Amino acid sequence: MTALRDAWRNLALGGSLALLVLASAQCTLINPKIRVTVTNSQEELMRDVTVTVTGAHYDLGDIVAEASKSIVVEPTGESDAVIRYREADGRVVDIEAGAYMEPGYNGTIALTVYPGGDAKLDVRVRP
Repeated sequence: MTALRDAWRNLALGGSLALLVLASAQCTLINPKIRVTVTNSQEELMRDVTVTVTGAHYDLGDIVAEASKSIVVEPTGESDAVIRYREADGRVVDIEAGAYMEPGYNGTIALTVYPGGDAKLDVRVRP
């Protein structure tokens, strides 16, 4: 009798896990997201950080040294992401992510800005 009860319990647990995985996948398909993260690895403040995609403009504000901020973007058409910030000396910097995206795409765009203005982009956007 115990073996039968254990088998039913394992079946119920397996079914619950399968439903959880299916629900998670369904949420991703229904509510696609592209998360943009900007990391300031400089000693200076990054001022007025913004992310622009087709149809939307997002303000991240200032990012202090050794900190990050993220935002979920929702393009309304074919788009790339442009990240803009102002350096401590007032110079405006625009960085194009080079990430083709449309409504319904998923993924991440991560920008890290290093001392001297060097930057690293990690783009993982897909339909």
